[in-house]
Formats: sequence, C-alpha cells, structure tokens
Amino acid sequence: MTADNNVELRTVTMQGCPLELLHRARQHGEALVRELAFIVDGGGDNTELPKQLLRVVERVRVSAGGLNTGAERAIDEALARGDDSIDFQVVMPTALGRGASAFAALLDEIDAYCRSGDLLTLETPADVRAFQRWYLDEMARQLDGAPPTPWEEWRQADRARGPTRS
Repeated sequence: MTADNNVELRTVTMQGCPLELLHRARQHGEALVRELAFIVDGGGDNTELPKQLLRVVERVRVSAGGLNTGAERAIDEALARGDDSIDFQVVMPTALGRGASAFAALLDEIDAYCRSGDLLTLETPADVRAFQRWYLDEMARQLDGAPPTPWEEWRQADRARGPTRS
C-alpha cells in the first residue's frame, strides 16, 4: 500500500495491547513533549536534545497523521469502557520502522536527563518503558514483515531475558 506521496505504508497489528499502560505512556509522553517544547521555546544552552526529540515527534505526527483515526477511536472507546486490553491495527509508513531503534535510544537518553534531575518530568516508569519497547519492537519487526507478538508473550520473553535493558 502507498500513500499519495509515494510513501510505502504497511499495517501493524498490536495484539493484547494493555490499555492502562498505553494510557500512562500517552500521559508521560505528553508531559515530556510539553516540557521539551518549553525548554526549546525558552532558548538558552542545552536545547539540542529537546529539539531533536521534538523533530522526531513532529515527523511521526506528520507522516502518520490522519492514518489511524479508527484505531484511536477504538482505543478511546475501550478506555472509556474500562477494558484491560485491545487488539488494533495501525497503518504507518515503513520508514518509521527503520527509525524505531534510534527513537528508543533517544527515549533512553531523555530518561537519563530525567534521572539526573535536569528535567522536571520523572523518568519513565519501568512498566511503561517496557510497553514502549514492545510497541517500538512491534513496529520495527512488523514493518519488516514479521508476524505480531502479543504483549503478554513479548513481556514473558522480556522477563526471561533479564534486566539487560533500562
């Protein structure tokens, strides 16, 4: 599938997506983006990392904007019902998969700033960070042609790997 501007699009299936973690990841991400935007708008020293993250966030919004209104609606409805998890599909440019590991590294770098106290936003909680890794892993793997891995299956394998990631 391709978009009007010849961007290759693929469908990614998120199976057993934990809604409470998704909601918390959204909240944390929004708080972080607000703080980084404030830092960039204020100018001064040490704005390169916030600028870099904001550029990535904007690039993702532009490239995937409007593609997944049905998925967003289904997620919001499931959250309103109090569901524990949801299966949904998102359409995204294949280029996002190539950038997933770099984005994960950028999130790790931002978390280091949060841990050091250089940002007001707290470090991403471990369970939310695990959710982010799953989501990014699924994006990259599926955009590369691999089948979906449900959240619980991925989480069990992640726990078996041990504490090798932050």
